[in-house]
Amino acid sequence: AAGLGVQSRDRDNVGASKTTGFRGSIRWEPIAGLSFEAMHLYQRIEQDGFGYIDTNVSPTDYLQATPRTGPDSTADEFANTTLNLSNFIAEYSWDWGTLMNSTSYVDHKATSHFSLGYVAPEILAGTYSAGRKYNKVFVNETRFTSDWGGPLAVVAGVYYEDRSEHIFANLRYSGTVTTGPAYDDIAPNLPEGPERELVTKQFAAFGEAAFTPWDPLTLTVGARYYR
Repeated sequence: AAGLGVQSRDRDNVGASKTTGFRGSIRWEPIAGLSFEAMHLYQRIEQDGFGYIDTNVSPTDYLQATPRTGPDSTADEFANTTLNLSNFIAEYSWDWGTLMNSTSYVDHKATSHFSLGYVAPEILAGTYSAGRKYNKVFVNETRFTSDWGGPLAVVAGVYYEDRSEHIFANLRYSGTVTTGPAYDDIAPNLPEGPERELVTKQFAAFGEAAFTPWDPLTLTVGARYYR
């Protein structure tokens, strides 16, 4: 990698990570039996490179040196992850049951650079993976739970989920040498991808009835339709 103009530099705390986050919620009960609750969670993880070593130097020595990444060797390895999670619940209870609706949204993003020279130095020297991953999930569930006070209890509801995932992980050249066999063999032949997008949608309706003729005997039957 050094022969291709890829730099290395002394750095402290390689492999260290920092996590920042918070969670907040608020609940409102305007009248007896009716409540609304909102919650949001945020978390970010920043990892400063990867703390691995090369044990193939000699039987007694090892090397901890990672080529820099980025265009023209101007960056260092990293892995950053950001998560946002929001949830809103509306619930109403009366004498014979409770109706609840829960809506959630998740937004997850991850980006990273890591050197590939240690995988196959003769092929991947001076290259790095520039990865990105995005996840978005929407979930809604509506559920009724009975409270009849007798031997029969019922739970029924519907569920919906919309999930999308995008993964992008191209290989890039990080050297400054732009002529000669080493450059000609590596940089022009770097593959694009893999790039993948997955979208999943699902709907379900479910119900369960429990009958207790006498304690401790309970008979239960349930069904779920899923698409």
